Amino acid sequence: MLEFLLLAALIQTPQTVHQPAGTVTGALRTNEGAPMASVRVGVVPADLADAGSVVQAIVQTDADGRYQIENVPPGRYHIMTGRVDSPLFHPGVDDVRRATTIIVADGATTQVADMVFVRTRVSGRVVDAATGMGRRIDSLSICCDYSPIAIRSFTEVSLAPVGTRVNDDGTFEFSAVTPGNQYFQVFDPNIVSFNLPITVGDTDQTGIELKVSSGSEIRGKLVDQSGTPIGQAQISMKPQPGNFAYELRGNAPQGLAQTSNSPLPSGASPLKPAIDDIQARLQSLAGSRMFSLGANGTFNIPGVLPGAYVLEISPPGSYSTKREIEVGPQTANVQIDLPFTQIPGKVVVKGDGPAPALKDSIRVFLYAPNGRVSFSLPDADGSFFQVLPPGEYRVEAQSLTTDYSVLSISDGKRDLSAEPYILERAGPPEIRILIGKRPPDSAE
Repeated sequence: MLEFLLLAALIQTPQTVHQPAGTVTGALRTNEGAPMASVRVGVVPADLADAGSVVQAIVQTDADGRYQIENVPPGRYHIMTGRVDSPLFHPGVDDVRRATTIIVADGATTQVADMVFVRTRVSGRVVDAATGMGRRIDSLSICCDYSPIAIRSFTEVSLAPVGTRVNDDGTFEFSAVTPGNQYFQVFDPNIVSFNLPITVGDTDQTGIELKVSSGSEIRGKLVDQSGTPIGQAQISMKPQPGNFAYELRGNAPQGLAQTSNSPLPSGASPLKPAIDDIQARLQSLAGSRMFSLGANGTFNIPGVLPGAYVLEISPPGSYSTKREIEVGPQTANVQIDLPFTQIPGKVVVKGDGPAPALKDSIRVFLYAPNGRVSFSLPDADGSFFQVLPPGEYRVEAQSLTTDYSVLSISDGKRDLSAEPYILERAGPPEIRILIGKRPPDSAE
């Protein structure tokens, strides 16, 4: 009897519990008829108060823009896709009250009509600014298609530029661009590559003219209040926020990139940047360019896009100042008069015998009454200078060699180790520092 029961248990067929479910199929395409591939599509219960708060099932469209969602429990649903913070519902509306309600039945397939996404055609021509003729460039794209990394709780946003081919006559066309604030990425090694903000609407935009050029040249001279050329300084150039285009450093970004989903400076979502957010991003990508002064205080900055810029001039170890300039299509010649005066200085060696290497032999400090400190180091011939506002300064010199010490500091009239140095607007006296051989038994 026991053997019979065991055999009966072994040959008994287990009962499968049926879980009711249906299938939902459909397709996504643009208003031009192009398939929307690799787009996430989900079904959400139609009777929830918070539309889109629960995604019942989710898939991605295939290369033909088609989707098939299986194992959907019977019920009433909406088709949802698009951005997390502003989902779109079938047939292409953002208001769930106007969304299509579909019925899913057990064992049945619900066929949903195509969901159409608005995509705008953007076309125009790349034009050489010097000749007015159309020209081909290496790379042209519009950035970006923004999408969340995850559809429920996302922490990052993907950015994908949309590229197109530029013809020999400069004409171009983007067949499907998402409406919103975007920017052109224009790159070619023979021009000043740049980024240009653009607002794409719901209707086609044609006749856009992208002017390209090798840029303008800024030639300038830096002088102090007495008209004396400044000997040394670093100059940085940054674009102003209101520029119409921003220099593009290196190649235009290609492929997918990621950024945070944190709100942008304007408070907008990273999926829907405001035009100010676009301009701020492009300005930060453009960064700054650094240049050094040439002979007699001259400088030359080639390849500058027309627009407004800020030049920051920083003499070594001294004060810095800023100047705003406007660059047009022609070479700009500017003279920048600093509100400072250049103080000449010289390190002199006392006694006979070979002189020490004067370059970087001492460090010269000038202390302003407000506590601000400026310093300089001598060149190979012992010359040094400072660029400071007129006023009184306390002067100190620190020897950087163990063989020589500072014997005196003067301006030809005063002992500057005991009295302040008086800096006036024009014709400042030279600071003269005398150094001598240190006795062998002297201490530091």
